[in-house]
Amino acid sequence: MPSPAATIEIRRARLSDAASVAELSGQLGYPATESEMAQRLARLIRHPRLGVVLVAETRDQKVVGCTSASRRCSKSLCARR
Repeated sequence: MPSPAATIEIRRARLSDAASVAELSGQLGYPATESEMAQRLARLIRHPRLGVVLVAETRDQKVVGCTSASRRCSKSLCARR
């Protein structure tokens, strides 16, 4: 029997994941509709330098987890560029 980690794939979220990501977000106390999440994902897909949403997907293609990271510059850091 494969380990649980062997049955999960981590990948970038797709627009088709909007409903699952919205549901998971709501469970964490950050409610969003599927439409709102689709808009957020579309923005990150178009502008990947702004951040990323990653999903954990089972072998049967069910999204069971997600995380996100965004890029923000402090004034001092951005001024150096």
